[in-house]
This record gives sequence, structure tokens and C-alpha cells, in this order.
Amino acid sequence: MKTFKVLILSLIFFGTFLVNSQAITPVDPNFYEIPSNYHYYAPSSLDFYDSDDDSHWTDISLGFTVEIANKTYDRFAIDSNGYVQLMDEFDTDSNYGYGYEYDLIADNPDGTYLMAAYDDLSSYYYGHYGYKLESNRAIFFWYTETYDDEDSDYLNEFEIILYDTGRIEWHFGWQDYDSYGYDLFSGIYLGNTGQLAELTSDIIPDSQSFAFPIPEPSTFVLLGLGLLGAVGLKKKMK
Repeated sequence: MKTFKVLILSLIFFGTFLVNSQAITPVDPNFYEIPSNYHYYAPSSLDFYDSDDDSHWTDISLGFTVEIANKTYDRFAIDSNGYVQLMDEFDTDSNYGYGYEYDLIADNPDGTYLMAAYDDLSSYYYGHYGYKLESNRAIFFWYTETYDDEDSDYLNEFEIILYDTGRIEWHFGWQDYDSYGYDLFSGIYLGNTGQLAELTSDIIPDSQSFAFPIPEPSTFVLLGLGLLGAVGLKKKMK
């Protein structure tokens, strides 16, 4: 009987592992999966880092300008709760904090937000978050617990990379969380167009990477998608 119980518990654990390790398919077709390329950044390798709960830093220069959906950005704000607001000199920093993505947007519908597992997060006891600026890209990094799991050492690692070409990448590493307060939303909201594109919610992808927006048709050919990619793009354009 004891052996049977151990077997049942093992099957439950293994089944849970399989569910949690399933690959995530993006909700919005503007996102597409790319080869997993998560990179861990220790505090010493970041230009700035902080370990705190509900921490927010604003009006930071990107060091370059980037155009996304016909709007140009040159600065940003970063929040410990999993979002970055892109800004120009006329934009107002929302400094909203944690919650649901639609509350963040409602607080400042003109803002543009990059979100990765946006929720009530905390790196107060364990972990850190921050950014690293390079000549052609900005790396926004989180290594954090959810607030519900605070002081449990259940750490989740993910990053958003913004390139000066307008390409944006989401990279997710190892995830370890038990509970969360809102919906762990990952995606992008463009304040100048009102477009909300959801990558995923209510789960943090594990060891997966994604990019936005869809590449040009020539890139699909180079990637070997050929006619399939062309047909997919043609349907999207209708």
C-alpha cells in the first residue's frame, strides 16, 4: 500500500510538471515564437538594479530613438511589477504600480506599455530587477517573486529587449510561482493607436522567447516558411 501511494504521488507530481512545462502559444497573432534566448543578468552586469516591492524609476534616456507604430520614443520608466512605459518628452509617466493591465491602461490610456508577467510582483526579499542600455537596444530585466509568494524564494526570470529598429523581444527563463494576485499579463499596449496585443496571461511562459511585430515576408522566406508564411500574412491583411 505504501508503494502504491508513493507511485500515485509521483504520477501527480510528474503530471503537474508536464502541464507547467507545456509550450505557450501567443494569444495575439502579431507575436511569434523565436528560439529560446533568455539571459540571466546579475546585479553587477546591469546599468541599474533595485531589490524592492512596488519600486518605480522614471524619465530614463534610452540612449537612442525608436519608432513604433508611427510614434518616436527616447526615454522610459521601469516598474518592479513587470512593466516598462515608453515615453517621449511630452508623455506623462503613469507610475500606476500593480494590478490588471486594463486598469494600468485606463489610468493613462495615452501611455505605451511593454508588459512581462505584469502583476503584483516583489523582489524585496529575493531577486532584483533593472535595465541595461546598449548602443542599439535596451534590456529590461526581472528576477522576482510574486507578492503572494513573497519571502518564499520562488523566483521567476524574464526580460524584454527593445531594439532601435522597433523590434521587441520577450525572453522567459525558469519560472517558479505558487500563486499570484492578478493575471500575469504579458504583451504590449500602444497608447497612440489604442492597440492592446496579448502575448499571454494567467501563466508565465517557461524557457520560451517571442518577438513583436510579425517580420516582413522576405524574412519568412529566409526562415524557410516559404508559401505557408506568405499565405498566413495574406490572410492577416484581409
